[in-house]
Amino acid sequence: MPLVSPSVPATLAQFAAHPKLVAIRHVLQDEPDPAYMLRADFQAGIQALRAFNLAYDILIYDRHLPQAIELVDQHPEQPFVIDHMAKPCIKQRTIEPWARAMREIARRPHVCCKLSGLVTEIGRPHWTVADLRPYVDVVLEAFGPDRVLFGSDWPVCLVACPYARWMEVVRELTARLSPAERAAILGENARRVYRLRDA
Repeated sequence: MPLVSPSVPATLAQFAAHPKLVAIRHVLQDEPDPAYMLRADFQAGIQALRAFNLAYDILIYDRHLPQAIELVDQHPEQPFVIDHMAKPCIKQRTIEPWARAMREIARRPHVCCKLSGLVTEIGRPHWTVADLRPYVDVVLEAFGPDRVLFGSDWPVCLVACPYARWMEVVRELTARLSPAERAAILGENARRVYRLRDA
């Protein structure tokens, strides 16, 4: 069900009580028009999430960040999570204008960022942690450890590395943080943002 559907509130009412439904995501990266997320009917769909305490995951490429900033500004009470760090151009080894846009969107306290999906964007088999570090450092600096969430991107990550290897990479990239900050990124932030319940 797309968020532009007028049946969004009724559908959410039907499924929102399920304990495993904690967020909604639309694959915005595949929409040909970057302004799709600014449509009035899409905005109405986002607005409907508040009644059910559901987060919204923003799945975009870095080029969509200007529109994403407009989107989150329209909904200051809605929790947002940027998936896969907005997929920076790691393959091309470019960091701007992605870094500038990420620092700007991070100024909104209701927006978090998911540390995931990087190895599949790198586009080559022999990548290193050093290839990823500049991008992760930008996110850690901009959002702070209390608004960065670990994400596995499983099973998609398997095209680039095993899950266990990705965990090792994340631990290495966050090694300079305190134990409490690392624990927040590796689980506690997701528990809070997605309102996860204990098993």
